[in-house]
Amino acid sequence: MNLRVGLDLIEIDRVRRALERHGDGFRARCFTRAERDYCDGKANPAQHYAGRFAAKEAVGKALGTGVHFTWKEIEIKGRPKPGVFLSGRTARAAERLGAGKIELSMTHSRELAAAVAVITNLRSEIPNTGVPLATQTDARANADGHAGKAGMASTGIASDASAARPESGTDKRRRT
Repeated sequence: MNLRVGLDLIEIDRVRRALERHGDGFRARCFTRAERDYCDGKANPAQHYAGRFAAKEAVGKALGTGVHFTWKEIEIKGRPKPGVFLSGRTARAAERLGAGKIELSMTHSRELAAAVAVITNLRSEIPNTGVPLATQTDARANADGHAGKAGMASTGIASDASAARPESGTDKRRRT
């Protein structure tokens, strides 16, 4: 079995400052309504926003796409075991890669929040090219001298296609 792994660690105080400085703009840009409702309903919202922020980064790294401006296309919901729901360009990228189920683990201390995303995979090359995925990832990382936002540990990708389900209107979200 092939796996892709993404990891992110963030200081909760950094997120707290972003919430104070940018308020609703930061919340609306990076989090879905359901995520905002969940986090704002907690005694320490910054801690929960930081955990979800780290989770989105970890998923983007595991997919190899980063998150760039697609923050709300990676939605984290559910307790006690959080699930990952993809939509838009991020869901299409995951499908093109043949990404299977995304397992997510989140944790926090008083100062830090962290998340690890693991994607199970079957396919080990880019469709219709014969190019191994790890080679493509390594080449992209080495062109910059580092892996950057799309950096990850990768040995390929796979398909365990979870059914798409409508969340609202015409928006289709894929739970992975």
